[in-house]
Amino acid sequence: GDPDNPQPVCTTPGGCQTTHPLNPVVTVSKASNPASGVAVSAGQTITYTVTAVVSNAALTSPLVLTDTLSGNQTFGTVTNPGSFSCTGTVQCTLPTGTAPGTYTVEYTATVNANATGTVGNNVVPTGGTPGGPTCTAPGACETSHPLKPSVTLNKSANPTSGTAVTVGQTITYTVTAVVSNAAL
Repeated sequence: GDPDNPQPVCTTPGGCQTTHPLNPVVTVSKASNPASGVAVSAGQTITYTVTAVVSNAALTSPLVLTDTLSGNQTFGTVTNPGSFSCTGTVQCTLPTGTAPGTYTVEYTATVNANATGTVGNNVVPTGGTPGGPTCTAPGACETSHPLKPSVTLNKSANPTSGTAVTVGQTITYTVTAVVSNAAL
């Protein structure tokens, strides 16, 4: 070296280096079949898919997805847990250390016979990263389906059907329509 221009020297091994690990970034979204916004009928089964994308680094804590069905639905079953471990009526967890990637879980729910208005569903993600997970966009963690109306018709006659009548006799017919689950 040049005595007039000395080179810097670190006083401890590694003392001139720093490292800053990246925290994971976790985004979550939800989809349904039929798609959100499509009308459904009482008794119909809806398949829900929740997707979590882990990027930058492995999870630093468990990622928990808590999915809440509206009162107008009954949970069916987890049909494809993927890498998730699921318990209860849809609380699914990816463990600490899960590598970056895309992870999905699918499950079903049935629209109750007495459901009215709409059926909805939302997922709340927690954990996984110090900053917490986020939904990919506003509304991306929820679905909503209006219910199709159900119409029942009934016809009656006076005198009742099967009663003998005479020519010129008046028969009064009554047709009743009952609309349920949603407005026409």
